[in-house]
Amino acid sequence: MKNEDMKDRIYTVISKFKSNMTPAMWEDGKQEALTGSYWGLSAIDMTYLFLEIEKEFEVTFQADKLVNYEFGTLTGIEKILRKELGLRQ
Repeated sequence: MKNEDMKDRIYTVISKFKSNMTPAMWEDGKQEALTGSYWGLSAIDMTYLFLEIEKEFEVTFQADKLVNYEFGTLTGIEKILRKELGLRQ
């Protein structure tokens, strides 16, 4: 899998939670907290997002990814998945 394929798949999953998302919104909000005002995801949304990402990519994340807030931004999710899938940046 290539980085672009991974990003497309993440975009598809995120769009389930943000139906009004555009490519520009995606790029502008990559560093923004998913639970912040930019994205506005709830704790329940984040739980489902976590599970949907695991399902989509057939991976299981370790608890430290949540404790260290790595899963809290789009950039963080991409970083975690690159490590899990053995992709280069």
